[in-house]
Amino acid sequence: MLQDIRPHRLDISFHPAAPGPKSRALVFDRDQLLAAVHRDQLALPRVADCTGAERATFLFRLDETDFFLLPAPAAAAGFSMQPVALLRRAGPKETAFAALTGYQLYKWYRDNRYCGRCGGPLIPLAGERALRCDRCGNTVYPRIAPVVIVGVTDGDRLLMTRYAGGDYRDWALVAGFVEVGETPEDAARREVLEETGVQIRDLRYVAAQPWAFSESLLLGFFARLEGPAALTVQRSELAEAAWIPRAEIHHRPEDFSLTGELIDRFVRGELPWK
Repeated sequence: MLQDIRPHRLDISFHPAAPGPKSRALVFDRDQLLAAVHRDQLALPRVADCTGAERATFLFRLDETDFFLLPAPAAAAGFSMQPVALLRRAGPKETAFAALTGYQLYKWYRDNRYCGRCGGPLIPLAGERALRCDRCGNTVYPRIAPVVIVGVTDGDRLLMTRYAGGDYRDWALVAGFVEVGETPEDAARREVLEETGVQIRDLRYVAAQPWAFSESLLLGFFARLEGPAALTVQRSELAEAAWIPRAEIHHRPEDFSLTGELIDRFVRGELPWK
C-alpha cells in the first residue's frame, strides 16, 4: 500500500526548524498541488525556490529532508498546479505518500482558522502540532476519522460494490465511517447490513491505512456471510452491489489502496481462516 515505503521513513513528529537548502515545499490550492510530473514521476519544489517561502510551516521529515507547507498562491520555475488525484499513480512512492500526508495537514490548517467554540482566531502552538484560541483557551488537534472496509465472502464469491456518488466508479467493497459509541467491529456489521442487507460472521481484522483524501484511518476486515445471500442495496450509498466469483474478478493488482489490497488477497486465496 502507499504507506509501505521502506527503507524510507516518514517522521511525522513535530520538531519545527527553519527551512534548509534541500527542504521541500508543499503548496496546495483546493485539490491542486504544485509539482512537476514526468512519465508518472513526481517532483516537488524546494522551499528556497518558491515565492512565499517566508511563510513556510513545518510539516514532517522524510528521511533527512524536511517538508514545509506554503500558502497558495506560490510559484516555482518549472512547476505547475497538478491534481492531487495524480498521487494515486505517481512515483516515487515515498514522495507521493509524503505529499498525500501533507495534503491532509493542509486541509486541517485550512479548515481550522477560527475557534469553533467562540469564533476567535486560532494560533499555531510552538511546541506541538496544535492550534490554540487565546480568547477562550480552546486547543485544536488534527482529528482522524476511523473508517471500516469489509471484504465479505461467500465461498469463492466476494461482495463487491460501486459507490453512488463521487468520482470513483470501479468496483469497491462495503465501507463506512465508525459512528460515535461504536467499535470498528460494530461499524463493520452495521455498514454491511445497511448497505447490502446481509449479515456477517467470523469478522477478522486484516490491515490499516492512513487515507488523507478523507482525513481517515482505514481499518480493513474480512468476514463470512451469515444467513441468506440475497442483497438489498442502499441506493443512497451504492449504485450497485453483487456477489462476484473469484474467477470473474478482473482487478489489476495495485500497490496503493487498502481496498485493492483486500481484493488482491481474496483473488490469491489469502483469507484469515486458512
